[in-house]
Amino acid sequence: MDEGVLSQRDAIYDGILGILMLSTNLTIFVFIQIHRTLRKEKEYILLGMLVFFNSILGALLMYQAYYQFSFEPIAQVLPRSYCFRHPHIIFIPATAVIISLILPFMALDRLIAVIRPIYYYTLDRHCACKLAAVIVVLYVGIAVFLNISGRHGPPVTPHCHPLEIYNHNTILFQFATVSLGHLASVIIYLLVIVALRKQICAMTVKSEHRDLILSTSPHTLDRRNRSVERTFGIFAAATFLLMVLPTGMLTVFEFFMDDRKDIVRIHALSLYRVALKFCAMNPTLNVVVYALKHKQIYNGLRQVFIKKHSSGKLIVTHSQHASAKRAMFKKSNEVKSVATSIDNDSVSFKDVTLKFNFCRFPDEISKVCAGGNLTLLVVVQSAPSSFKIRDVIRSTWADNNNVASLKSESAKVVFLIGNGDTPTKELQKEMDTHQDIISVDTEDSYKNLIFKTALTLHISQTRCQTSFLLKVDEDVVFNIDRFMDGIDSAFHSDSAAIYCKTWQGARPSRDVNNAWYVSERQFRGFLFPEYCAGPSYVLTSSAVTALLNSLPNFDLITVEDVFVTGIVAQSADVKRIGMESRFNSDYSSQNYTASDCPGELLSVHNLKTEKQIRDTWSFLSRKC
Repeated sequence: MDEGVLSQRDAIYDGILGILMLSTNLTIFVFIQIHRTLRKEKEYILLGMLVFFNSILGALLMYQAYYQFSFEPIAQVLPRSYCFRHPHIIFIPATAVIISLILPFMALDRLIAVIRPIYYYTLDRHCACKLAAVIVVLYVGIAVFLNISGRHGPPVTPHCHPLEIYNHNTILFQFATVSLGHLASVIIYLLVIVALRKQICAMTVKSEHRDLILSTSPHTLDRRNRSVERTFGIFAAATFLLMVLPTGMLTVFEFFMDDRKDIVRIHALSLYRVALKFCAMNPTLNVVVYALKHKQIYNGLRQVFIKKHSSGKLIVTHSQHASAKRAMFKKSNEVKSVATSIDNDSVSFKDVTLKFNFCRFPDEISKVCAGGNLTLLVVVQSAPSSFKIRDVIRSTWADNNNVASLKSESAKVVFLIGNGDTPTKELQKEMDTHQDIISVDTEDSYKNLIFKTALTLHISQTRCQTSFLLKVDEDVVFNIDRFMDGIDSAFHSDSAAIYCKTWQGARPSRDVNNAWYVSERQFRGFLFPEYCAGPSYVLTSSAVTALLNSLPNFDLITVEDVFVTGIVAQSADVKRIGMESRFNSDYSSQNYTASDCPGELLSVHNLKTEKQIRDTWSFLSRKC
């Protein structure tokens, strides 16, 4: 057989490889397209394009396998135009080149996501389409270039091997592009590993000084990070050995042995066969690495293909770790809750994962949520010790007997508190009496307010799905009926939106002693994006889903309103709709009189005493 002719065994290998590539890439590609929030991130635009071109390459390999397997050598030469009747002649090298150009940019985007998160957050639909269009135009341009450069020259044998179709400069361009593109990817991934290692060391030091609250122990966090490092390290090593070296050697052969064509063909053909297999398979391995390491893709595929089984293992937060270990060896004297206990839930951020248990989730709340009539879920974030505040809320704006929406069960008010694993007798009595308190075992503190907000979103999505979610602090008075009257006219549930009082142009505080301190590592911009004032805001169900899906893409920032309704919302393409006339009038700046009319005002905040709450409700509930 002629040295240029690929054997039928090679054809079988190509066919198997093409099937594996096509099935693997199409599975992930379809999931990315279905997953709405993933399409908003620049990294996943690049990943989607990479998967798309990998799928094309898999299909071309299957066609090439068919062509090789059915080919019977004949002793004649044919015009070069004969070879270009078969698409794999042009599009296999063109696809290999475009993939090699995408890979380093995707690796660079991963590096930017680690060391400069602010430049990684958003890519609107218009920019995403432009980026995809540029890649496609470049791909078409490469294919046209290969088509033109390969059609001129002497006749060729019918097996149409690329080493005899394309001229010296074209072959050198192909090999050099593939080799240098993958080499750049290897170097960038090594930089990613170094950056991750520096970040985990910095987080551990901050945790030891209590400047950062970790939801898992530093040892566990370090172990998980090392797993990520090993994955990218193995990928970098495999890419270098299986891609950079073979294609680099082919580049050297072609560059130095252009005047000795026979030697080039004899020595390069076997290497070319191997390099082609790795060139095809390596980007698919890259895609699989991203799919396994990205929680949204991995968990989505896992839900489709693997039946999930809940684990009975208890994982506590880092701040509770020591007390939890002591509690294992002594009997608790606390009164046990008779409400449903739901274990082993979690909310993930990029750098930490909050593992928690619902210590109490009243069955009465579950029944109302399952009734099908609920439109608005109101979650009041309350402190465990605020007994009197909760009582006055129940007797004013959350009175089930006097607020029509609560009476008809089209709205439901619940209180969310922390420290649920150690309730006092007074708190236990309150929970048993009112059946409207959800308690979790996270530490209830100001620094953990972001965790409470994440739990609020989690409850709305997984335990009580409604058209609207109101997140509200305990120092707020809110007119529920007035909000319900505005549904369909002022508030619309068919889009991902947050209705609130908005803030623009806010600067991050770099003072470590400030309660709203944000480090440059957490946010490197000079101005925060537009965000909602934290005391009260209303989210649509689509906004809740989009925010929860985007949280794993960001390092935790403890400034709750900026982080959730600003940085994450902007990335998730959630609209912030400013309604200053309805939301967050500050009680301290108001002088209400008996003749004042609240108009369309919905909420007033910064109420410190029970009397202020009653007086404000008396004003806010007026009909005029």
